[in-house]
Amino acid sequence: MATFEDKIEEARLLYDNEQFHSALDIYKQLYREDPNNLVVINNMVSTYVKISDYNQAIKYANIFLDIDSKNINVLYSKTVSLLNLKRFDEALETINKVIEINPSDLNSYTFKYKILNALNREEDKKVFFRDLKNNNPRNFARLIIVLGFLKEQGDQITLKEFDNMSEIKIKDKVNEIVEDFSFLYMDTKYPFVEYRQELLIYFLNNLLENNPILVEALDLIKNDDYETALVKVDSLLDANIELDSQIEDDSIDLSYEAKNKDLLIYKSVILFNLNDEKDALNIINQLLKIDKNSLELYSIRGIIQSSLGNYNNASRSFKKAIDIDDEIPDLWILYIYSLSLNDNIDKAIKENQKALESIPENEKLMNIFKEAGLKN
Repeated sequence: MATFEDKIEEARLLYDNEQFHSALDIYKQLYREDPNNLVVINNMVSTYVKISDYNQAIKYANIFLDIDSKNINVLYSKTVSLLNLKRFDEALETINKVIEINPSDLNSYTFKYKILNALNREEDKKVFFRDLKNNNPRNFARLIIVLGFLKEQGDQITLKEFDNMSEIKIKDKVNEIVEDFSFLYMDTKYPFVEYRQELLIYFLNNLLENNPILVEALDLIKNDDYETALVKVDSLLDANIELDSQIEDDSIDLSYEAKNKDLLIYKSVILFNLNDEKDALNIINQLLKIDKNSLELYSIRGIIQSSLGNYNNASRSFKKAIDIDDEIPDLWILYIYSLSLNDNIDKAIKENQKALESIPENEKLMNIFKEAGLKN
């Protein structure tokens, strides 16, 4: 006589052979025998989705979620069913639960974007992109890239293809697609991206005085060709390693970081612009171990930290940079924005006054709170 487990396996085989109704008959029988069996209920939900009986899928998804409210697969099945029934508000509520449970899941953000589109919530969509950019920049980049691919394909692409294509697209189409979708995530409340890029270019320009070989890399960066710039900088680093191996001089005892500081700063900035904040930050932190008085290093660290949403540490890094040189307007602006983004508005206002004392009548500093939508 077939056991309970044997019947589950029989139903699974029928499901795999696309005999969904036959599989469902077995699952219904098993459910009557054990109405709290989560394996059976989960499989019923999936099978009802397959036969497009979305109301039943939602019914049994809710039964499952009453027992286990954090099952991602069942929440997805419920979201798909609600979408097919055009119950978009409920679908949005469900997919938000998925994001809360697993913030790193790319597909949940794709679902949310499509739901907000269906609801014509343009302002909510901008807030969604802005918050994702600030709090989860890695998935932000992946989502923008996937949406770019989705746009290319006329919206005809499966979720499995989303996941498979995203990493490839990150490597070969980042700049084009992010620019293409920039209108979706433009940060209207805190428009400091322009200042950030200007400050990075300012520091990279300064490094050219002692490293004219970096001119080509800087030109590539200015043209947003970060992939080629990375290849160029890596080749220069490799050449330095090869040269060191050929020179024997016991009087020189410098670390790899000390010998290649400027090149590594360039590499960090390039990686940052390729959305690889983790490696970019690791390079800067390593360099700070050998140079704790570097204006460039503290400033770049603050920029990366702010991009990662770590505004508290970012403001500290910017402050250390300002203690070294307090006459760079864009540095003050990023510092003040990081305080504001960390909800430290009172201190931001006080520091803005200090900035104007250091750089009187500076138009950028005089208008910073107006641009950010804040009152000074």
